[in-house]
Amino acid sequence: MAFNKCRALSQVYYLGSNDPGGNGDVFKYCASLTTVAVPHGYNDGSFCGKGSVSQWLTTDTCGDNIRWIFNENTNTLNIYGRGEVSSCSWNKDIIESVIIDAGITSIGDNAFYNHSALKSVIIPDSVTSIGNNAFDGCGSLNSVTMGNAVTSIGESAFSGCRAITSIILPESVTSIGESAFNDCVTLEKVTMGSSVTFIGESAFNSCKQLTAIDLPDSVTSVGASAFYGCNALKSVTLGNSVTSIGANAFSSCISLTSINIPDSVISIEKFAFYGCSALKSVTLGNSVTSIGESVFNGCEKLTSIDIPSSVNSIGASSFLGCRSLQAINVNSNNLNYTSINGVLFDNEVKTLIQYPMGNSSSSYVIPDYVTSIGESSFYGCSSSKLTSVEIPYSVTSIGTAAFYDCALNIITLGSNEAVSSFATACPYCQIKGIIIGNKVTSIGDNAFSSISSLTTVTIGNEVTSIGDNAFSGCSSLTSVTIGKSVSSIGDYAFSGCKKLEVLTTPDSVTSIGEGAFLDCSMLKTVSLSLPKKEKNKIGESAFSYCAALENVTVHGNLDYVGEGAFSYCKNLKSFIYKGTTAPRYEKDGINVFHGCQNLVNVSVPEDYERDDFCGFPINLVREPNFFKENIVWIAIGGIVSILGAVVGILAWCFPKVWKNIWTKIWKACSCCRRKKPDDMYSDLLEADDYFYKY
Repeated sequence: MAFNKCRALSQVYYLGSNDPGGNGDVFKYCASLTTVAVPHGYNDGSFCGKGSVSQWLTTDTCGDNIRWIFNENTNTLNIYGRGEVSSCSWNKDIIESVIIDAGITSIGDNAFYNHSALKSVIIPDSVTSIGNNAFDGCGSLNSVTMGNAVTSIGESAFSGCRAITSIILPESVTSIGESAFNDCVTLEKVTMGSSVTFIGESAFNSCKQLTAIDLPDSVTSVGASAFYGCNALKSVTLGNSVTSIGANAFSSCISLTSINIPDSVISIEKFAFYGCSALKSVTLGNSVTSIGESVFNGCEKLTSIDIPSSVNSIGASSFLGCRSLQAINVNSNNLNYTSINGVLFDNEVKTLIQYPMGNSSSSYVIPDYVTSIGESSFYGCSSSKLTSVEIPYSVTSIGTAAFYDCALNIITLGSNEAVSSFATACPYCQIKGIIIGNKVTSIGDNAFSSISSLTTVTIGNEVTSIGDNAFSGCSSLTSVTIGKSVSSIGDYAFSGCKKLEVLTTPDSVTSIGEGAFLDCSMLKTVSLSLPKKEKNKIGESAFSYCAALENVTVHGNLDYVGEGAFSYCKNLKSFIYKGTTAPRYEKDGINVFHGCQNLVNVSVPEDYERDDFCGFPINLVREPNFFKENIVWIAIGGIVSILGAVVGILAWCFPKVWKNIWTKIWKACSCCRRKKPDDMYSDLLEADDYFYKY
């Protein structure tokens, strides 16, 4: 009966570890007693026999100066004392509300980490800092009241708090740590005090419901990925003290339509506005010196941009994927860059940096003083109206992926370097036609291999060699015009060009490499013109498996034909060889015409030196001699021509003499007597005059 009749007693706090015993008489007639607090881990269901109270509390210490009390009826945690709160022994899985007493000065690292049931927290004015991961992973937290003394919010302090819809940062806050509100996917509104100077990396990353952000003039830097993936962010106001915008700071903010970058900004780091697909308007301040790599990459709605005179560095691919960009305009006072008709160049116009994809022109001729085409400069032009590009002889280098994903009808390559770098410049391109200019002298190995969209190729007259695999795998190629100086066609140069139907080579070609036209399955006609006094050769399997090939004509002498050169050309019916020299071949290897079941023999001229062609039967064909076969008619025609000339001269020079002669001829010729001599003479003069005129 120790507390018998203590009618005003309302709360009892017991700090011992065991039930002190007693019966219900200890608190008999204590009508106001509603709360009993026992230590955390106290297992008995009653205290001194008192088991029925409205609030059953557990309590414990948290360091030397802090005590906490948990109300199991309301699932509320109260924290009292002085100093820093750290993670303590309370049951984090059932705490729904935290109330921190005014004596607490800081919330330590991981203090409430992953308290999955926590819904609300009240932070008093005494707290000055919130530590790293303090409320990280509190997925149910939807209400945070932050006192007016907090100056710093630590790294990932509220990361993953997926139920928070709004947060008010008091005037006292100066820094927002890295990933502080990362992945707060329901956060719609942030009110930021005017003292914030630093916004850390990924501070508001993936806050997908955040619609607007207004950065005060106190902010000097926006960290990398600070607002990355804020899909609903439509409005951003940057304060007038911001000097740098970090990498990916606003990347993938797909609802952002405009951005005004103040004059205070000096640098915009790489990918800062990458993938802002709704961004239509950008204003760059007059202090920007550096625009990083891919800063505006993927800004599909951006129509134009003005580069101020202060800019001295523009990173690669800065305007890549800007499908609506009509012009890049550079201030005339800029010492590092210039623009011509909206196309971005370096100031000396030696390097083409970016062609705007929204330009309405269908063709573009690169100026003949340009020496370099920059990386990704025409990237993605398949979405533009551009169908033709001409690259001049002056160009000595083309950057990686310069024509990536370009659907051009024609591209003209004017230099050896342009040809040699084309393979890396044009991955996944959809180019239909290639013209090799007349100043190009060689086509290197693999130069245009596997361009499946390519249909026509015109090779200039100065090209002397076509490299191995140069056009291999160009499965849509239907037409090839080979220039008059090409002497060698490399191994597998046109192999797998399955739609090529006709091949005609000039009389400069001396060597056709191994498999050069292998598996050109629609090739029907081949005409090879060979130079005189050269050791001309056709390599092994050069035309093998050309299933549709019907006619082959070789003009000139062959020195060597490789093993199986025309093997498995099952429809080959006519092979005409107009040379006189029998070519060498591999007698022990696969026959040159192996598998050509429709070929009976090879037609050769009368003066062919052997009785077979590469081991295959021949058919001697006498070449017609026009002069011999028509000598009589040629002689008659000559005589008639001479007589006609004599008659004409006499009639012209001696008309009276000729008239007398003609009268005698007429009298002697009974067939002419139906006309008078004068009429016949007039007719003859008329005819002669007609002949003279025409």
